[in-house]
Amino acid sequence: MNSVTEESVFIRRFVSSHKGFAAIVRHLYSDFIVNEVDVEGTVLQLEKEDLQKPNALERQEQVEHEPSKQVVLEQLEKWYEPTVLSKVSEFVAAEERNSLEKEHDEDSLKELILPKPILDKEERRQIHQLFRSFKGITTETVSTDDLPKIRLERSSSNKRRRRTWDPIMEENKFLSFLLCKKNTETSYVVSKLADLLHIRTSRFSFAGTKDKRGITTQEMRVLGITMERMWQVGHSYLAKSSNIRIGRFKYCKEPLHLGELKGNRFTVILRNLLDSVDKDCHRLEDIQEAIENVKTNGFINYFGLQRFGSGAIPSHHVGFEILRGNFEQVNRLILTPYDPEWRAIEASEVLGENISVTSHKKKDRPQIMEYLHQFCQGQLNAEEVYPHLPRFMTIERQLLKTYMKNGPNDHKGAFSSLPKGLKKMYVHAVQSFIWNAMASARMDSQYDCQFAIAGDLVLDQTVHCIDDINRSVVGQGDVVADHEEMDIVESSDILEKYIKIVSEEEALEKKYPITQVYLPLVGTHMKWPQNECRRIAMSILEDHSIDFQSLPTISQEFQFRGGYRRLISIPQDVEYRFMDYHEPNQPLTDIEEKLFSTQVSLDGKQTEHSNSCNRKMKGLILQFTLAASEYATMLLREVTKQDSSTTQQLILEHQKKF
Repeated sequence: MNSVTEESVFIRRFVSSHKGFAAIVRHLYSDFIVNEVDVEGTVLQLEKEDLQKPNALERQEQVEHEPSKQVVLEQLEKWYEPTVLSKVSEFVAAEERNSLEKEHDEDSLKELILPKPILDKEERRQIHQLFRSFKGITTETVSTDDLPKIRLERSSSNKRRRRTWDPIMEENKFLSFLLCKKNTETSYVVSKLADLLHIRTSRFSFAGTKDKRGITTQEMRVLGITMERMWQVGHSYLAKSSNIRIGRFKYCKEPLHLGELKGNRFTVILRNLLDSVDKDCHRLEDIQEAIENVKTNGFINYFGLQRFGSGAIPSHHVGFEILRGNFEQVNRLILTPYDPEWRAIEASEVLGENISVTSHKKKDRPQIMEYLHQFCQGQLNAEEVYPHLPRFMTIERQLLKTYMKNGPNDHKGAFSSLPKGLKKMYVHAVQSFIWNAMASARMDSQYDCQFAIAGDLVLDQTVHCIDDINRSVVGQGDVVADHEEMDIVESSDILEKYIKIVSEEEALEKKYPITQVYLPLVGTHMKWPQNECRRIAMSILEDHSIDFQSLPTISQEFQFRGGYRRLISIPQDVEYRFMDYHEPNQPLTDIEEKLFSTQVSLDGKQTEHSNSCNRKMKGLILQFTLAASEYATMLLREVTKQDSSTTQQLILEHQKKF
């Protein structure tokens, strides 16, 4: 059973002392909405009209259907001699014949390079646009003798599918679009789109992954795909999916980089606020006070439970073994059998009664777990276990596949075969674990929790925040990225000069507010705070026999320089309102109806309003914006004083008969 609890990963303190209250969080997917905020501060949101065919394509189709072949050839006379246009006419006619015949004329030209170089980009764009009128003809600009010329190619001569050329892509090679997904991993969407477009996943770029359990919207960019082709994929396949929507297409010159966002805008629904025996601590005034406290004072910027994994073994446990170089144990921990129903089992133990969570192919799970258990015990080899693992167990299958290829003793090779982002995730979990420990030590009541104390690290007052210096923050919002870079602010020589240690005199003067304090993410290049925080971190490293200065190979592979993270986060643009509702599964936002044309409950079934309740229930719609890498679950924990674990939510839902 997974042993990650708030206590076990040092999530122990609060900023404010208001009363807590119980609430149901994420009962429906639409109860947790995340909208990416781009670097310009714009909240990215997909509207219903964005799902329609883009106006640019409508206009393009009108242009394509208007001119005849003869009209196009006449317009091309502006650039080409009649003898050249005669060859063009023959080339187009041959393609028209081939498109109608079952057997193509193999002797006909497969391509035609027009001899005259076209130096002006705008003129080349016009020529490409004109040739779009000829069905089955693709064009591109090629360099001949260092001069740009137009090449025509017959589609029927290509055995492999070619993309339709859009001349605007000559300068803008990337297509930007908004992705809205529901209860779906970002990595799955990228993989699915790549399959549909027959391209590599590496051609997609985005600022960061978003949480699976909720409805999230973010920008994505893809290299070398036209607006028309992407819209067709969205219209023909994704429109049939209940979980994925894409729209708002535009061309751009650059890819997105990890961390290239300002933050995330959250809309969170808290349900059943007043359904409690202790009515006094659930008064609306108390809830308002809690929100106002967090709005003003912020919350401890802990790494949330998601950071430490949901498998049988916490991610930071695997990370410590990686840093010790014990790759046999690393792989054994990753392969440790895991029952997805452990949360329900744990909740049942707390309540003393059974809670069941139905999942796909439940009957096969014990057998799969037994195969993995026997492999970890050395009772079965990789060849015997691999065929029994389902395809969705990609990590386990990859490890066993490498063992099958390289032999049972190549433990480091097996681990090295895993995706780079996943390997980093384990080591970053160690950094997060130590950071949380330092944060709890620093926010102990024996220390000043309003101003910096001697030995604290603060950011120079001339700089607004670390992002002003270093844009390498990877913005995950409220997620753990499965196979992507994590939210580490890397240290650098430029950054170092802005981080300073608070002196005794400055502490006595209360020169720096607590909101200006930063804690390090441990690594080979960073400053340590000169107080209890450093002692706590060193103690953890010593207990696990880790010395970062003696790990050059690990540091090189994972770029383990270290970095800094703000101790206290202050949410921006906080808004809230209370709402009455009468049915447990009643949606309190319109996003599902607007974009997905359905109302879906947590277990994926359509909501039914037949279970009508006579009593009135009170809900809270809470909206706020967090910077990249800050966790919404930690803000909610501060507001409600409620444990953020999934187990706790299962207990609450069961008690309230949801």
